[in-house]
Amino acid sequence: MYKRYKERLSAAMRDYHCVFCTDRDNSTIIEPSEKICRFCGKKEPEVTFNKIAHAIPEMLGNKQYISLSECDTCNKKFSKYEDNLEGYLSISRSLMGLDGKQGIPNFDGSGIKIRHDNGNTIVSASDKNFNVNNKNGTIILSENAKYIPFSVYRILVKIALSLIPFRYLKDFGPTIKWLLNPKDNNEYWKQYADHTYKAQPVSAKGTMRLEPYVAIYIRNNQGADSVLYCVMQITYGSILHQIYIPSPEKDRIIKKSEVKSYLVPSPFEPYITACQKENLSSIEKVTQEGRVTLKGVIEMEISNLDKSVLFAIRNSKDFHECDTEIDDIFIDFYNDMLKIDLIKGGCHFLSSILHILLSEAGIHNELCLGNVRKDGQVFSHSWVEINQRIFDIAISDTNNPILNNLGIIFNNIDSYTYEITSIEYGILSESELVDQTGKKVERMTIGKYFMSCPYGKNFVWEYIIDFYKKRKRFLNIGRLKEKYSEENWIRK
Repeated sequence: MYKRYKERLSAAMRDYHCVFCTDRDNSTIIEPSEKICRFCGKKEPEVTFNKIAHAIPEMLGNKQYISLSECDTCNKKFSKYEDNLEGYLSISRSLMGLDGKQGIPNFDGSGIKIRHDNGNTIVSASDKNFNVNNKNGTIILSENAKYIPFSVYRILVKIALSLIPFRYLKDFGPTIKWLLNPKDNNEYWKQYADHTYKAQPVSAKGTMRLEPYVAIYIRNNQGADSVLYCVMQITYGSILHQIYIPSPEKDRIIKKSEVKSYLVPSPFEPYITACQKENLSSIEKVTQEGRVTLKGVIEMEISNLDKSVLFAIRNSKDFHECDTEIDDIFIDFYNDMLKIDLIKGGCHFLSSILHILLSEAGIHNELCLGNVRKDGQVFSHSWVEINQRIFDIAISDTNNPILNNLGIIFNNIDSYTYEITSIEYGILSESELVDQTGKKVERMTIGKYFMSCPYGKNFVWEYIIDFYKKRKRFLNIGRLKEKYSEENWIRK
């Protein structure tokens, strides 16, 4: 994965340069000095500029980017395309909490209600409208929304041409005429709509965009001849789109079969879980079932591990039986650590605490330390093994986002795929650990390592006592220290 990312990054640096970015450029699009519509080319008093023209639709959370170069007539035409965008987003807009014209929208459909209360998203659905697929980790809300894909593509193109610097508009004259003519469904324009990417970021802090992010790139002079002239990325909520903007003049020599398209790396690269080509060329109204992945929007708000996940793991084809008491320990411990923000980069702490919790429950396990390989990258890591099978709660949120797994590993099973993990544990066992933190831990006892806890040197011991106190079992801190303080990690 990392190799492919570097290849895309190298290609993007060769092919494109950024001409607009919302994280960098002014929020009010003022060019030129006189008030002229960038779409129809008309000036006052022939046209009026009384309406507030949002360069990015307000429904995507845009409150900042206002165009002063879009007349009221063009604004009215484009608003019709936005109806299709609303249908395309369906219930996702409400679930993502995008703040539109009327605030964060509630949703009241046939059998589904979504409302927002004090920062919480509350979903009510009948059995026929709500289904959880534990195997692939998808919540399906069966509310059908209708939209025309090609009209969705049009509004995305309109966003790009609302934000691109005025000096580039000369390259998009025919494109603007096409935008203004909703009946123009020529195949030429449709071929661009076939080169659309849609990506879904993972549930990690900082990936949810309540305000949209837009970056627009123009082809470099030294860019490959088969690369399209203009590309835009737009991210809102937990969704990233990439589209190519038609330019008949600049792309006139490029044949569809020769076009080389790829996802341009973005600031959200470490968080992207899946990316797929999306064809928005159809002019027929389609019905889209509202779908939200557990690892997408919802888990950004509800991050706790629950029993349904482990239930699904136990029902997976590759699962090997293990003590059911492990489930409760695993879930309660994970959620406790989540509350105090010790998950991120806490593999050595988490694994050693889990080791003691399991041991106190009479479950024999090994506290392991070694080199781990994920997607071709090797790093030092801690985990727990029971009967030579992996239990790892820290792999989902390492200090390096590129290395993060989408789920935890329970009994060798990945909670995101419900299949045996592809991560390789305990590789290069005869070699040194690859990072300094791992080498440091290798030379320490559990007791000494606990003393470096940011919450205090006795925090871990006191947590273990409280953990079992909730289970009506009372442990002694002196006995715990005596039993485990001098233990070392087992090098794998």
